[in-house]
Amino acid sequence: MSDLHDRSRRPALGPLLTAIALAAAACGGEGESSRDGNAGSASVASSRSRRDMRPEAVEARRLLDTGRAALARPLVESLVDQLPVEGPLLRARLAVLEGESAAWLADVEAVRAADPADPRPYATAAELYAALDRRIAAKEEIERGIAAVGGLTPELQRAAGVLAIVTPGRTKAGLAMLEEAERLDPGLPFLGRALGQAHLLSAKHAFADGTPELALERIERSLAYDPEDFDARRMKGEYLMALKRFDEGLELLEALLAQGLPIGVELGSYHWTAGTYHNVVGDDLAARRHFLRARELGEPKVEQRSAKRFLDEEAQKAYERALTRLEVGDEDGCKAALVEAIGLHKSEASARRFYATRIAALAEAQLEGGDLQRAAPFVALAVHVDREAPATTIVVATLYFEKALEALGRDDAETALVFATQAATAGSEDPFMWHFLGELQYAARDFGAATGSLDRALTLSRAAGEEFPLDGQLKLADSMVMMGREEDAKVLLTRAIATAEAESEADGATIEKARELLRTL
Repeated sequence: MSDLHDRSRRPALGPLLTAIALAAAACGGEGESSRDGNAGSASVASSRSRRDMRPEAVEARRLLDTGRAALARPLVESLVDQLPVEGPLLRARLAVLEGESAAWLADVEAVRAADPADPRPYATAAELYAALDRRIAAKEEIERGIAAVGGLTPELQRAAGVLAIVTPGRTKAGLAMLEEAERLDPGLPFLGRALGQAHLLSAKHAFADGTPELALERIERSLAYDPEDFDARRMKGEYLMALKRFDEGLELLEALLAQGLPIGVELGSYHWTAGTYHNVVGDDLAARRHFLRARELGEPKVEQRSAKRFLDEEAQKAYERALTRLEVGDEDGCKAALVEAIGLHKSEASARRFYATRIAALAEAQLEGGDLQRAAPFVALAVHVDREAPATTIVVATLYFEKALEALGRDDAETALVFATQAATAGSEDPFMWHFLGELQYAARDFGAATGSLDRALTLSRAAGEEFPLDGQLKLADSMVMMGREEDAKVLLTRAIATAEAESEADGATIEKARELLRTL
């Protein structure tokens, strides 16, 4: 069992530390007053001389005080038989820490019976009753202890302070008693957690009163006694945030989250707060960092109003830098700026599709103007951003098509065929590109390849509800014949001729060629 888990099994803060000031029984009332710190001063010596100081006993006390039940258990079990007084009392504390609210009292009573004048069983019982939220029983134990011992010992003063700090209105008095117990017996066990929580409660009061600086000072004192206390560390982070010491506060809260503590929701909100502040004061880099972390933690406000507008503007700036770097031939700088722009969006996939579409539009404009050289970098960039975006596939196919036409203009049929193949492959669902490729393959008398390309063009056209040109179907039928597929050619020509004859603007010469080919089959 981890330390963290052990802490989660502690009794509630109130019960664990409850106590009324010993003086409260005498002076009455719940209000804080200057009398509280003096009325509880210890008048009888501590049982320090009877306290076992072997290392394992010291460590067992520390582990119990900090709530690490799993680590304390083997030490406590080994000490019970060795320490006839303190051993059972340690076992009683362990039982309550582990949630066994009925087993502990027998150990306390056994120790008390052995030496009714020892203050330790009374103090232990009072603090454990407090842990179980039985404040009246805790108060009675303190009174019994005073009567039995003959006065107030540091142990009983500690118990009284423990009870006081969780009694409404008694935090100040309880803190004073605990500090007095520490002064009288600096090595008194089970004070660290109590003092830490007393200062924690005092810090809460200060923060509620609108004095975060004082609250931070008190929380630091709390952590000096219990450096690992989750509540105190979280509160310190919150107080730092209230003082606009964002880096310190968020670093502390991030450390708590890294330890597995469930503060992701509030941490996201704090990052949003920090981002909003830095946005207002003009620190864009800090604002961006905090907004992105808030988004990562699931903070919904990042997708609203000023935060979303800020991130959208930052993304647009990065996109524009990418285009500027592309214009000067800085490919690496361009890609880096695009990565930055994409990272400022909530969804990487959506952002990639968005930017690929915008870049493809720029490429298309260059292609329409006939400037293939200027279009090529934009096309390549669109492919880099999102190869599968529909806009990307279109401009890639168009670029290769235009290059094929350029090659044909140079009477370079071989190169044209290479580019046409690339165009058809890129625009795999575009019947025009397959038709173009098929025409070139037919001209090159590669009838097998032409059959495949023209047949694909025909199929895609029909699927789109478009009629395939009769001339293209005639070449497809001729290619089929050349490949020994006469029956397929007959079926194709019969349908093509019937469809063409039904059209008022049909090309009569092409229809006659189709009929002639059909008659030869």
